Amino acid sequence: FRRVLFRSWQAYYRGEPAFPSPPAPGNPAEDVLLALSKLDPEFKELRDAFRRPHAQFKIHREETYRALLPHLQILKMFAQASQLRASALLALNRADEALEELRLIVRIADALQDDLVLISGLVRIAILDSVVNTAWEGLAQRRWTDTQLRALQGEWQAWDTKRGWLVAMNMERAIGLETFAQCRGNPDMMRMLDALGAASGSGSPTGASFFHDLFNDPKRAGERALALGVAIGWTLWFSYDDEQWTLNQYQAWLDGARATAKADAFELAFTRMAAESKRWENPPKTLILSRMVLPALMNAHKKFAHFEALRRLTVTAIALHRHKLKHGQFPESLGALVPEFQIGRAHV
Repeated sequence: FRRVLFRSWQAYYRGEPAFPSPPAPGNPAEDVLLALSKLDPEFKELRDAFRRPHAQFKIHREETYRALLPHLQILKMFAQASQLRASALLALNRADEALEELRLIVRIADALQDDLVLISGLVRIAILDSVVNTAWEGLAQRRWTDTQLRALQGEWQAWDTKRGWLVAMNMERAIGLETFAQCRGNPDMMRMLDALGAASGSGSPTGASFFHDLFNDPKRAGERALALGVAIGWTLWFSYDDEQWTLNQYQAWLDGARATAKADAFELAFTRMAAESKRWENPPKTLILSRMVLPALMNAHKKFAHFEALRRLTVTAIALHRHKLKHGQFPESLGALVPEFQIGRAHV
């Protein structure tokens, strides 16, 4: 786990006039908690909001790839602040309060589970990763009681990483299909293709007509003509091949996600997925959107797999420490944890 350096945070907040700090440096963890108390009203508002379980963030899904998701950065910021508070509370041996902070982070992550889009799934994983890190801190410092460990174990066993990956990839495919349709025929795209028109100003930075550029800026006119040719050529001849290429790659990823959900294991699904998707990794140069979209998604599945491995390791570590608290020592094998400490065979 990543150990929190409270002296560094103490020095940082003492250098920020917007955050409260004591006249002289004291206990680093206490000073960090004092600085973060500036966010207490916002945290109260957040906790009150999570008492409304059916509340959702407004996402204009009809805008597909152009939809704005400003709440992601805000929630991630609050999760990071809450993690720092939890670590400081653990350092001060206030484990009950630290556990409540971790539960708040879990609620923040759960607020994203209905966003469906891949980026929200990845942010959710990043937020939950901070919970895992703080839990390991508490294990290393022997701060948690059995009751607290049982609560933490219950939180992590409820997370379904595999479903999150499958849902996100289904939505990515739907967004991809809509993106191709929009690029072929929506008004914005058609105005961009109309490089001979000057009314919208989309053809030239200055709003000049193509013929004006032809006589006064031949280089710019050549660039506009080339862009027009590429756009028209893609729309009329290459766009459907481009779409088919992207769909083949999406299908390989979806098959991998479904196999993972069915087998409850990532490794076999990844092997099959890698073999199938390798054929679609390098689109021809005429397939413009495939070359733009696919590279950004290539490694997304690895992040889900990494987090799932971390989740299972954390559940197993918690069960091991619960065994030690009860029996005074770690078990000779992981099999001794089943079923007394409620872990599945997948963790053994």
